[in-house]
Amino acid sequence: MMCNPWRAAGEAAHAVRSAIQALEQASDAARSLAFALFVGLLLAAPSPAGASASYWSNPVLVDQAPSVYSHQAFAALSCPTVRLCVATDVNGNALTSTNPTGAAPWSPAHLTTDILALTPCTSSGLCFAEGSHQTFVTTDPTGGSSAWKPVRGRARLGAMSCPGNHLCVAINGSDQVLTSRDPAAPSAAWKVVRLPGHPKLSLVSCPDQRFCVILDTSNRVAIARSPTGNSRSWKITSLHLPARFHVQLDDLSCPTRRLCVATDYSGRVLSSQAPSGPAKMWKLTARLINPTDDHLSIVSCPSDRLCVVADALGNVFTSIQPASGARGWYRTNVDGGGVEENAVYLNGLSCPTVRLCVAVDNFGYVVTSTDPAGPAKRAAANSA
Repeated sequence: MMCNPWRAAGEAAHAVRSAIQALEQASDAARSLAFALFVGLLLAAPSPAGASASYWSNPVLVDQAPSVYSHQAFAALSCPTVRLCVATDVNGNALTSTNPTGAAPWSPAHLTTDILALTPCTSSGLCFAEGSHQTFVTTDPTGGSSAWKPVRGRARLGAMSCPGNHLCVAINGSDQVLTSRDPAAPSAAWKVVRLPGHPKLSLVSCPDQRFCVILDTSNRVAIARSPTGNSRSWKITSLHLPARFHVQLDDLSCPTRRLCVATDYSGRVLSSQAPSGPAKMWKLTARLINPTDDHLSIVSCPSDRLCVVADALGNVFTSIQPASGARGWYRTNVDGGGVEENAVYLNGLSCPTVRLCVAVDNFGYVVTSTDPAGPAKRAAANSA
């Protein structure tokens, strides 16, 4: 059987982390022994062909809040600017950093005992965090627990996009689109519109307040230039995808009106350079992974010229031509991988600009890059 270098690297990375934790608690003699083990693991860890980890930082433990589990685990991440990142974890904490490339632990605010989901925050700090029983909203995410207020009288939301503080568009897995022009108010009024055809809406992305894109579970796209209007404001189009193809979408990112990129559970990239155009403009442009070993989870596109995708084995894929084929995507292992209960995987990825990407994993670690397009740019230069 051939060795999987990505998985081997993940196992080595997990062992290195175990050594670090042992160092923190051991006696002086044991620390010397553990340090020797740590160095040996570093030297033995394989470097998979094609990896460009030098473009990314080493994993840094930043979630040190008390855990009811065997380890800390981030659940989601949003970095609306280079000076603000907000993450949620499985212990009901919202953690923030104003210097995500630094080594300092992130500041926790304990909101609940639930696992918290997180919607993308706006550049001015509007954020929603949602547990199984309660939703919280803030316009000051670094202000501690008291800055997060419970939201009452609103249905649970499956996905949300807020292109500004005065518009949020949300869906909850049914045929309903919920919109609010004052979403930060604790008792905000949300307008509910049902789209025809009983679609199961799954993903939403609004690059600005006059353009929103929604994908459903039946290969259809809904576009609105006035998302707060009635159901006739939404143009619904069936996508021309291969016969018997069923897309199980994981994430959607539309940085502008000229590009939308979605990922699915089978490792494929669905994209359009004219999202509001004919259905044929939406294409399956790449398969990045083997779905029997892995799946794509998150996509973040800060511009038309850069998209970054994360998978479940600690890899990121970058492209400066995100609507091109698979050859336009370049893989980098940034956070190990591992196997079974020791698997390290990325739960959050956010790129506020082309000069910063931040990712968090299920062990409370963060990795960052100030040149996420580097691998793609280097490959393009080498092929010129």
